[in-house]
Amino acid sequence: MSRKKTLCLITALAAALVFCAAGSVSAGPLLEKALAYDEHYQAYHSPGLGGAVEVQFTDDSLTVAKRYTGIGDSTVHTGAYLAAEAFRYAATHDPEAKANALRAASALHHHLRITGKPGFIARYAGPAEPPFLASRESCLDKPRCHLVDGGTYGGHFWLGDTSRDQYDGWFFGNGIAYSLIDDPALRAMIRADVKEVIDALFATGWHIMDVDGLMTGAGSVAFNPAFQMGWEAVAMEAINEPKYRDRYRRDADALLPLVAASFLEIPGHHCSQYYAVMFFHRTAYNIARLDPSPTRRRLFALDFKELVRPFTRGADNVFFDYVYMAVAHDPDPAVIRRGREALALFPEPPNRRICREPPPERECALCALLSAMGRGEPSAVKPYPIEQQCSTDFLWQRSPYVMHCCARTDLAHVYPGIDFMLAYWMGRYHGFIDSND
Repeated sequence: MSRKKTLCLITALAAALVFCAAGSVSAGPLLEKALAYDEHYQAYHSPGLGGAVEVQFTDDSLTVAKRYTGIGDSTVHTGAYLAAEAFRYAATHDPEAKANALRAASALHHHLRITGKPGFIARYAGPAEPPFLASRESCLDKPRCHLVDGGTYGGHFWLGDTSRDQYDGWFFGNGIAYSLIDDPALRAMIRADVKEVIDALFATGWHIMDVDGLMTGAGSVAFNPAFQMGWEAVAMEAINEPKYRDRYRRDADALLPLVAASFLEIPGHHCSQYYAVMFFHRTAYNIARLDPSPTRRRLFALDFKELVRPFTRGADNVFFDYVYMAVAHDPDPAVIRRGREALALFPEPPNRRICREPPPERECALCALLSAMGRGEPSAVKPYPIEQQCSTDFLWQRSPYVMHCCARTDLAHVYPGIDFMLAYWMGRYHGFIDSND
């Protein structure tokens, strides 16, 4: 065989191997689902300045957006999406993941810049026009809503009264992106933004102050040691100056036992404010990976294992499972296997609002009492499996015990699917699932 023919054969075989490898990478149904969710997200769920939104379409053909909803929680969900794309980039080095992460990080930057108050983050920022806003006049009737008439953001609006959970999502996404995406411009932006926000919090004694100079409705962080420790850990890494490193080391020693004590709240969230359990997992992940002290990390992991994990095990909350295994360095084959199954049972994209009536279960007596007092929801004793839960904006923060999860099905209302993407790409990054799953 001639040298030319031999080279051609080698080239053809190499091309075939590349094709087969590419085919195997894209063959996994969970990967296909994650990529489909990402495509839909980029097409419909990050309009304008890029913040995450739910979409109410004109009809169930899902072609024309009637209005964007869920914008009051845009910052926390955009942070989750940024984390998902950072995990995706770290696991695959896909340039699309990096581009998506840069856009999400820019959205969080806009949410900070648009308020005009140093260190104060908006819940959402977008054009002051339909379908983002019914009309400019409608903004005037909402206390949270602010119109911008000039400058960089002229013609836009933003939502204030920002709560600590929005800040937590902001730190979560920015912290993971800073660690996992080696882009100098991205890191410089995150570094400057984190410094501005953490300095504002230090200056106010850990209170989130709105543009009117008053603390926001859920803006007290002073009695939330987990938030303080987690956010300071992100600041320590991103800013990387002695002042912030020394402050973290000093504060962490004082905060660690208080964080452990705050874990005792979790059983009370069985049927009331279950989303608070999400707070502990987001902050726990950053604390466990960023704290420079092996002793503190070991103690923190032990507290998490003993005080948090017993109340989240076996609930088909894949994100909680992955955080626990990462924090405690405790990969459980049975949990990993069920995580794959739960993600396979997660709704296919697009994630429409579908209400399911879970089968009857024995009701939690304490929850029934709290529900009668208007302080909780009717909840089962055991968690419902994922296939019996209703679709929602972010499944991992919704209680799996709730017996009546939504009022009506609306096939024209679509959730962004960030919950699936975050769990999937976090699982890929930590090796709990692979591209063939």
